[in-house]
Amino acid sequence: MTEDESRARVVRLLAEHRSVLFSFIYTAVRDYDVAEDVFQEVSVAVCESYAAFQPGSSFGAWAREIARRRILAQWRAEKRFPALLSDEALGLVEAGFAE
Repeated sequence: MTEDESRARVVRLLAEHRSVLFSFIYTAVRDYDVAEDVFQEVSVAVCESYAAFQPGSSFGAWAREIARRRILAQWRAEKRFPALLSDEALGLVEAGFAE
């Protein structure tokens, strides 16, 4: 598979998983605008790191891990807003979204 084909595949998978991925993010941050911002950051990160995705593995799990890290970064950046979930609780939420 060429680099362009790999990139296109990841973008297509991102579009297919958008609702579940956004739902996962929204469940964690509970603010639509913040969830949109985090989703955009996750989308960029997924597209930039397309080469790290292993075909045949779970795209949803890979993208949720990227989202989880962005959510944690958002919580650290927005110190005025306490994290609504602990890291452990966020992991349990992530497990609930597993395919």
